[in-house]
Amino acid sequence: MEDFSALCLKRESCRDYKVKEVDEEIIKEILKDALNAPSACNSQPWHFYSVSKDNAKAFRKFIGDGLGIINGFCKNVQNFIVITETPAKLKPGVLGDKQKFAQMDIGEATAYLTLSAKSKGVDSCIMGLFSEEKIKKFLEIPEEYKVRIVVALGYGVKEEPRPKQRKDFFEKVTLK
Repeated sequence: MEDFSALCLKRESCRDYKVKEVDEEIIKEILKDALNAPSACNSQPWHFYSVSKDNAKAFRKFIGDGLGIINGFCKNVQNFIVITETPAKLKPGVLGDKQKFAQMDIGEATAYLTLSAKSKGVDSCIMGLFSEEKIKKFLEIPEEYKVRIVVALGYGVKEEPRPKQRKDFFEKVTLK
């Protein structure tokens, strides 16, 4: 098993993909790992849609500025995962906005998904620019679900990750 810190250094947003589909069994393994992400009150306020094969080609036109202009780097992507926010079912007695934690939970599930993918040799890019309306219609997503994230999955042209450029540790961390 790979060291987690090493895996974190390898995972990056890939924007140059080979024209190569990810095997369906690998996609299923990645999704199973993502489903193991923790969530508030174990509400699991998400639903994942896997888009591949001919559907991926048609799907590409919904990614970009939301007006049908494709993110150029997606031209070779053969697999996408659409992550939707579903109504959260929190424990009785939890007051206030029932969706308060859903976006954080989806963020954590997305991290699990992308790290799982990388551990299996699959590159990814998390995207936030897309036409929610067109994606929902194309994938027949229920009206009450919100499309939050689209993740491109595939095999990068470049084998080695770029060096990480991060701010100084103590600029971002306070130890008390």
